Amino acid sequence: SNPVRYPLGQLLLLYVLARRAGLILHAAGAKMKDHAFVFAGSSGAGKSTLSQQLQICQVAELLSDDRTVVRQIDGQFRAYGTPWAGTARAALNEGAPLAGIFFLRQSLENEIRPIQAAQALRALLPVASVPWYERELVPDMLSFCESLLAQVPVYELCFKRGPEIADLLARLASARQ
Repeated sequence: SNPVRYPLGQLLLLYVLARRAGLILHAAGAKMKDHAFVFAGSSGAGKSTLSQQLQICQVAELLSDDRTVVRQIDGQFRAYGTPWAGTARAALNEGAPLAGIFFLRQSLENEIRPIQAAQALRALLPVASVPWYERELVPDMLSFCESLLAQVPVYELCFKRGPEIADLLARLASARQ
């Protein structure tokens, strides 16, 4: 573990993104059919489990399995991999237009449920790297989060282990085309 690369690198990126319409999310990111999908959740939510299933089924190119960057560039939200891989060892230096944000919940059934922006904001803030101690940055960061959730479809992804979840997400990505 190199303290210059992690966690210092993550802290420095947090500050750069806070000033440039961006955010680090505690989320896996995957590129499917030229669009990115973000799978957010706290530790233990299933980010690495889902990432491994997507790798096994070969339905997505993983950008990251633990931390994902979201930026707004020329009015479009995009998701990017980061150099901080999780247990699935995914850390790709690429990005794609963001087509959906999924908040993970382990379940006995696979289901995708759309959620409203207000509920999504309550789910987003605990997994967003916001420098709450830097008061001058907080209003812009919250505005970024509100814009993100207003412009990008947001879902709750209830899932169980197994290849069926990868198939469900592949069908969703194809439908977005």
